[in-house]
Amino acid sequence: MRLKITMQNPEKSEIYELPLDYRRIFISFFKSCFKNTPIYNELYGEQKVWKPFAFSVKFSKIIEIKSQQKTIVVKSPFEILFTSGDYNVIAHLVNGVLKLQTQSYKWKDIVLPQVSNIQVLKTPEINSKEIMFQTVGISILTNPFESAKNFENYFLIPPEDKQDKEKLEKFNQILNYRTCQKFEYFKNKKCPSELLFEPISIKSDRVFFYGGYLRGFRGTFKLKGDLEILKFIYDYGFGVKTGQGFGVLKIVYND
Repeated sequence: MRLKITMQNPEKSEIYELPLDYRRIFISFFKSCFKNTPIYNELYGEQKVWKPFAFSVKFSKIIEIKSQQKTIVVKSPFEILFTSGDYNVIAHLVNGVLKLQTQSYKWKDIVLPQVSNIQVLKTPEINSKEIMFQTVGISILTNPFESAKNFENYFLIPPEDKQDKEKLEKFNQILNYRTCQKFEYFKNKKCPSELLFEPISIKSDRVFFYGGYLRGFRGTFKLKGDLEILKFIYDYGFGVKTGQGFGVLKIVYND
């Protein structure tokens, strides 16, 4: 299930200068939305390994990126695409957002525009074992068998050329491992059949995040697999760090 949350002050667009790692503002926003709900500790407790949702933030316009100051100048409205396969999460989020709708959310000295609209988006049927997806923002996959200090090997990027079989096989191996970890954590049952990732148009991207850098990718690709696991990825997000503003996908082709 998906929501589109629009943030805009009444009848006007405004200019905002946000930190370059702006995703942490929206992580804080969602924590505030869930704060007084019965699932808050379930979502943000110390033992929480995975988040049962993903989100992506889109600005009306990016005016300037100030590299030295590590800020980004943007224009409202802001649109947040939020996805989860857990109806309970969606319901509590809607209630939390509605409580904040009459006021602007403040993060440090930055006051975000008000929530002006919440829209429930139509959920497409996944009826094929081969789906063409496109990233919404950036997706991230990390190798749990490598040290996070080893930047090049820890962050995995699919090859631009599907003929690079060695690199593609490694990416598929870790994608299956990570996806099954997450699936079994939330569904409490064995992961369905193996996934197969096939790149179509892929671009690597570095992201400034919490004072450091992550590496992810944007682009279009095919996923082949069981209907249940394809829907799970669409609902819960691709890869890791989905609860931190990464991993949202949209369906390009679903035959």
